[in-house]
Amino acid sequence: MGSVTRRELMMACLNHEEGPVPQWLMGFFNKASAERLMPGLVYPSFYHLPQRDAYGFAPLDDREREAAIAVNAHIDKCSIGVGRGANWSFGHAGPGEFNCRVVERGSNHFVVEYETGAQHYYQLEPHNYHIVRSPLSEAGNADELVLPETGDPARWAGFAEDVAYFKSRGEFTHGHINGFFSSLHYFVMDYPETLMGFRLDPEGMKRLIGRVGEWNLAAASKMLEAGVDSITLCDDLGTGRGLLMAPEIYREFIKPWHERLNEVVHSFPGRFSHLHSHGRIVKILEDVVETGFDMVNPLDADEGMDLKEIKEQYGRRITLVGGMHKYFFDWDSATQETYLKEAVSIGRKGGGYIVMDTGGIPENVEPDAFNRFLEMSRRIRS
Repeated sequence: MGSVTRRELMMACLNHEEGPVPQWLMGFFNKASAERLMPGLVYPSFYHLPQRDAYGFAPLDDREREAAIAVNAHIDKCSIGVGRGANWSFGHAGPGEFNCRVVERGSNHFVVEYETGAQHYYQLEPHNYHIVRSPLSEAGNADELVLPETGDPARWAGFAEDVAYFKSRGEFTHGHINGFFSSLHYFVMDYPETLMGFRLDPEGMKRLIGRVGEWNLAAASKMLEAGVDSITLCDDLGTGRGLLMAPEIYREFIKPWHERLNEVVHSFPGRFSHLHSHGRIVKILEDVVETGFDMVNPLDADEGMDLKEIKEQYGRRITLVGGMHKYFFDWDSATQETYLKEAVSIGRKGGGYIVMDTGGIPENVEPDAFNRFLEMSRRIRS
């Protein structure tokens, strides 16, 4: 992109100026994939899951900071995640999310326990993940949920210095918080109980979301005070077939918290918010835009999120991130180029468009194919 910094490129995009289109790769399928596709560039604190002890919140040293910048330069990623592991994938790691520590380790697996008490099992080869323990059995036990102290100085040690360093090097910065819906079934209750709770115990669910929601807002405020340009969160609201909840459930339980988050973000001049939600969410997309989000991703074409239609309807009000197809990396290079050219042509009109994959670079992508994609994408976007 010439002499323009990634920070300048992002600011122009978010101000809906037409020009070169930024790229924000969501991440990699696993650590082994990242090491294979970016040989020599994956540094220890890049990965957001520890395989020994606790990940911690210690500030990065200059070597780690430069390594993070080198990764972003290599893959042309337009924003850098601040916090240990926060540059690995979208919406994960850093002090604004619940931290974890390893409680069990085997030759081909490890189990982590999060600050809420939830335990997740990770198998290395082949990659597999599932939740093995949730701290609450039902929403009515919301008062029993134990959350860490957001104001703990150790949690934020060096965070502002990391933000300042990256911005001084021309990087656009972001910090992650937990989602207001997704965090419930990741860190608090099992998935079926979470979904049933909206109908069976609505008041209990409101208290539970309130516990996590206030923690999220406090964490977002801490990162904004430290200077981050953007707050990002993962709140998957749908599948390829439709919403995970009825629109009225979103409007009653989750939308008010999205609105509160955006009020906090926009109380800091020149700051932005970025929502990740997979799925066919067209029925609530107007609501999502109304909450005040500045960016939304991934707009997966395979899930019925038509970039052209969404751009025409919402492109003046929000920056669209994504638009790629779930199986993009299974296609040959010629098909990829045709598809990406069309997406960029649609998205760049009137500014406000960022290229993003739909779920991380798959583990079956070979290095030569990945490098061809990076070269092709730079050419098409600029």
